[in-house]
Amino acid sequence: LSPIVSSPAAANLPKYTEYILKKMAGSTLYTVFIVSGRPIKQLKSKIGLKGIGFAGNHGLQLQSKKLNYLNPCAKRMRPAINAIKKELNERLKGIKGVIIEDKGLSLSIHYRMANKKGSEQVKRKAIKAVDGYLKKDLIKITKGKKVIEIRPPVEWDKGRLCLYILKKLKLSARALPIYLGDDKTDEDAFASLKNKGITVFVGKKGASTKALFRLNDTKEVAKFLHELYLIR
Repeated sequence: LSPIVSSPAAANLPKYTEYILKKMAGSTLYTVFIVSGRPIKQLKSKIGLKGIGFAGNHGLQLQSKKLNYLNPCAKRMRPAINAIKKELNERLKGIKGVIIEDKGLSLSIHYRMANKKGSEQVKRKAIKAVDGYLKKDLIKITKGKKVIEIRPPVEWDKGRLCLYILKKLKLSARALPIYLGDDKTDEDAFASLKNKGITVFVGKKGASTKALFRLNDTKEVAKFLHELYLIR
């Protein structure tokens, strides 16, 4: 929904996209959820829209008018996440352009602003810092666009979250899911919704994806949502 920027804190929803989402949220034809790697508290601070659902931490937490979910394993893993954060701060200090984002239930190591040497150091030192936790299956690691995600070791992702929403809201048989995403973690949703709905990868042509369709950028996303809203 928002353009990729160097710092995660700088990402904001374009005004026109926000306007269209507000219109869709107020319509009886659509049920709107924002599915993100960010924590819900942060999502709400950036997207002040009523009538939509928020899924944060890659689906580990969910809030809407009818649904509330918090993964129990993720909650229990909070002490381990705190310990890993301290270790990462120690090992990665001195590397310019690195941001360690504490999402409450998970951690994200952003290195988009680091140079090539710094990026390689981040990847090497980060893995070394969490190696003991990985060997004990206390965490799992996923990688996105210039980001390393450290999450609880649960078989839960954006795809499973989407199926959970459809089931709990009893929409599986009568709704057409439409999912848009631009990150590697969105591939889980593309796979889960295969033959069930419309999946759209947002990014450059040629990128490997499980999505059925593609849009070039967030401007095209806004146009797509506008056209979707006009359908009656």
